[in-house]
Amino acid sequence: ERERETHGLYSMRAVHVHTQCLFAHLTHNKGPYKHKSLGLRGNTSLGMAFAYRLAEKLCPKAHWQGRNIIPIKGIVFDMDGTLTEPVLDFRKLRQQLGIPQGADILQHIDSRSRQAERDDLYSKLLEFESGGADELELQQGARELLHLAGENGVKRALVTRNTQDGIAALLNKLGRPSSYGGPFTHTLGREFSPPKPDPASIQYICADWGFDPIHVVMVGDTTDDMIAGKQAGTVTVLVENGEADKSARQWSDLHLDSLQNALGLFQTVFDVPV
Repeated sequence: ERERETHGLYSMRAVHVHTQCLFAHLTHNKGPYKHKSLGLRGNTSLGMAFAYRLAEKLCPKAHWQGRNIIPIKGIVFDMDGTLTEPVLDFRKLRQQLGIPQGADILQHIDSRSRQAERDDLYSKLLEFESGGADELELQQGARELLHLAGENGVKRALVTRNTQDGIAALLNKLGRPSSYGGPFTHTLGREFSPPKPDPASIQYICADWGFDPIHVVMVGDTTDDMIAGKQAGTVTVLVENGEADKSARQWSDLHLDSLQNALGLFQTVFDVPV
């Protein structure tokens, strides 16, 4: 405010600090900031794409140079528990398959020495996922968020550890692409190797789009999603679905209560009236 009164504009440093303070209590409180209407909490590592875009909105009189504004050009979405309701109980699945809690299910199955055992475990995994596909429901705000991104010229892709059959179930639920802003540019399942948390799938999409990852946002609900996005160099947004995951949070730039709140966040970023 002092710089605005003196110079009639906000400096880049003032704008950046203002934005960071808004989301992270950088001055006196080290705890996360919570924005009540958006259900948003931010880490001090708030992604630059959001920081400068929001700063531009909050401080329209600032002296902006084009190179300092980092636009969002693409969003990569996870599927299960992100665009769809979290109906798959992976804790129960691990118990059924004899896989230790916290262990990577796909890596554990692939590590089995006997082919017959791997085939049996994969068969049970597919049966489990098929049951989830039968119960598939979209998260509140999913269709609206996809449409919002599409109509703002933002490319959208899907990366999941589920199968192409699972992806087909989601696309069938979504219906006509015109109802959610047009088709995804990419729909990568675990057939794409290596799967998340390896960043290869996201790196592949960014390269195919021709975008530097700093212009891309990864939206997901698990630690695997956040690690993949962060290691690929994207902004990471964690959808918690009412369950705080400290492991996932440490890899996220922003964490939100629900996908509906993510919709509110992107409405703010894209200057859409709420």
